[in-house]
Amino acid sequence: MIVIQSIRDDFSTNDVLDWLYFSKSDPVLRLNDSIAVESITIDEKVVFSFENTQLDLEEISSYWYRRGNLRTPKNKLKNLTYLAQKLSTPLFKEIDSAYAKVDLASGKNAIGKYADNTIDKIQMLVLAVRSGLKVPKSIVTGKTKKLNEFIALCPSKIITKAIDIDVMTLENYPGFNCSLTLATTIITPESFKNTNIENCTPALFQQYIEKKYELRVFYLRGKFYSMAIFSQRNEKTKIDFRNYDKDMPNRTVPYTLPDEIQHKITAFMQCIGLDTGSLDLIYSIDNEYVFLEVNPIGQYQWLEKNCNYPISKEIAEDLMYYG
Repeated sequence: MIVIQSIRDDFSTNDVLDWLYFSKSDPVLRLNDSIAVESITIDEKVVFSFENTQLDLEEISSYWYRRGNLRTPKNKLKNLTYLAQKLSTPLFKEIDSAYAKVDLASGKNAIGKYADNTIDKIQMLVLAVRSGLKVPKSIVTGKTKKLNEFIALCPSKIITKAIDIDVMTLENYPGFNCSLTLATTIITPESFKNTNIENCTPALFQQYIEKKYELRVFYLRGKFYSMAIFSQRNEKTKIDFRNYDKDMPNRTVPYTLPDEIQHKITAFMQCIGLDTGSLDLIYSIDNEYVFLEVNPIGQYQWLEKNCNYPISKEIAEDLMYYG
């Protein structure tokens, strides 16, 4: 049995399922965030009981962790008062965490795992340097003196970005139902002339590197699918291509990374324990490849379609033929 863990509205999961059904693969079980865990039985076997089915971990031939987590039924929360819901939520989160941390395919053919969500940007940068990749000069600090010293070392501008979570969602709070994105922001010395950050939470600051273009790279078990993004030609996307301009989209083209950079990225992915992920790099005006970050569960569908890469087919074949 092929098991895919995802969320209901992830269209890239649907693309892989289309290939699996077209190829008449082994039976497929898709675990969405709408399917709640009722129990885990641990004896001679490990069996997950869901609302309408059971999963014996020994029956898994291949497993793909795409998104989401295993959760408990929460229908009863809807009948509670707002205060009672807030008081009950931490308990449910602890139970959800216990379910989600179980590695469904330990020792089996697997692409990704829930634990990949715990990898943070600082760990990425440290392991990237150890793997021989160039990264922007970076500092994590909440001290004004240290930040000013860092600014003095950088010949141009610096940026700040989220250390870990890029998006915070405010739900179930009176008057709020939205997402807050912590975007990459330019910081100048003038920004701190009359500011004291001594009591602030440490933040990530990096040297801003002028670039010729950005690169999005999808990595799958040593295979590379790369795309160049000419974001510099648009003021809206110049700092970060994720500030998408839907009226004037960036030009994107297929791209081949040099063997040396591929070898270093492979070493980095092995070091960090990832067999798949979406990497962001830039090609600087000094003709250097600079690593920014990797998202273990990042989007790749737009890269697949813009560059006509067979990524969904490759994932489906991996699940079918290596199980």
